[in-house]
Amino acid sequence: MPFNVACSTLSCSAKTYPDLFQALRKIRDLGFASHDLAAFENWQNLNPSFLANASSAAVENLAHSLRKTGLNLIAINAGPSVSMTSPSESDQSTYRKEVQALIDFAYITDAKTITLQPPKRSPDPKTEERNIAQLIETAKEFGPKAKKKSIRLTFENHQGSVLENPKDALRFCETVSNYSGLTYDPSHFIMQGHTLEDTLSLIPYSPHIHLRNATLESMQANYPNSGHDYLIPLKNHLSDINYAGTLSIEYFNDFDPSFESVMNIKELFEQ
Repeated sequence: MPFNVACSTLSCSAKTYPDLFQALRKIRDLGFASHDLAAFENWQNLNPSFLANASSAAVENLAHSLRKTGLNLIAINAGPSVSMTSPSESDQSTYRKEVQALIDFAYITDAKTITLQPPKRSPDPKTEERNIAQLIETAKEFGPKAKKKSIRLTFENHQGSVLENPKDALRFCETVSNYSGLTYDPSHFIMQGHTLEDTLSLIPYSPHIHLRNATLESMQANYPNSGHDYLIPLKNHLSDINYAGTLSIEYFNDFDPSFESVMNIKELFEQ
């Protein structure tokens, strides 16, 4: 079963493609029809604080410029300017304002999914418990707001976060499944030593998937390489279940400057 695969703007290093629209031109020239837009404060490619504080005309102008590229925006991968778990009331207000702005922007650009990052793990059990509770509360507050606009608000199973373990991620998904979900990125599990089979139960809760190769202890690896190939069995599994969500290829920090791995993964999933 062939899939339509998007390319993340993170695959275009900010060093080489300092302007968002340079990155989008490169993605289009590679033959992609869709992109996954990075919106990480002070990193790439769009600051959530801009969406929260700019005039509606400025935000609409950005949306219009994105549409003019000819690429479909299928997902936004975001990191607001402040932490979800900050104890500051001011930070909490800022976080909520930026998440709402991301939802509003996704709506006017027809993005189907917003990916947010979950809190980091803590060695202190009480802090860990508070972080998980805050994550669930955030999903409960904003998931229904996004859903009303036909957008899925999801959280990535990032290594080092409270969702880094497949069992913890599944428990979270089961808790929030009525209004939120997961952006499934197997590379974060593979690098920790989990098998693909350990994680497949998460896919029904995952409207969006990030694709890249990884090896034990390395979140990014060239594709193909001499190690175990989990992308072929992943593609076969998605075909078997008639997966209807969206997929994007995501390398970052100039790992694949030639886009050879990006294009090899694109070919695998689109054939």
